[in-house]
Amino acid sequence: MLKKLMPKEIDFFEYFDKIATTINKGLELFEKTVKNYEKCEFQVCNSELKEIEHEADTLVHLTIEALNKTFLTPIDREDIQNLVKKIDDILDLTQATMLRFDMYNIKSITPEFISLTEVLRLTFSELHKAVLEMRDFKNREKIQKHCIEINRLENEGDSRLRAAITKLFAEEKDPINIIKWKEIYENIEMAIDRCEDVANVIEGIVLKNA
Repeated sequence: MLKKLMPKEIDFFEYFDKIATTINKGLELFEKTVKNYEKCEFQVCNSELKEIEHEADTLVHLTIEALNKTFLTPIDREDIQNLVKKIDDILDLTQATMLRFDMYNIKSITPEFISLTEVLRLTFSELHKAVLEMRDFKNREKIQKHCIEINRLENEGDSRLRAAITKLFAEEKDPINIIKWKEIYENIEMAIDRCEDVANVIEGIVLKNA
């Protein structure tokens, strides 16, 4: 009888996994679009990415809703909220970048941007692995290893951004194109930065719960 009266425990780690899996799907689509930009049907790809972003937003909303309905949480409530919102920012920034291709009438993608996109996908791949390991805090060393790699990749992203902007100012003569591409480069690098932000949140959670 007492068991029936107790609130059902919600598996928040399942929510984390679903959100990360959805974002990974979006980033894979984004990278595919970027690498086949001149051949792909942009509006179709943009619509698909928007749907995936909406799916991720819905999962975040459901997580927050579940958080508000339960007293039993495996980690601090503030950490759950912080984690899901920051991880969702990654896909939001990616979608915002895709929209700029349309807004700015971008006809072709630079090799430097493709390079930054590859770093983003690799960084999130490490982040996804760290999220999966969170279910068992005994995996602290594995999680830490992923977080260290995320930090390395974020530094690599910074280096590639500097190189891309240096080349942009050296070779591009049209000031409007400089403004466009500088913003696009910086926007995707912010998504890489957000991966590191999430890794920092995960490290903090592990430190408190291991």
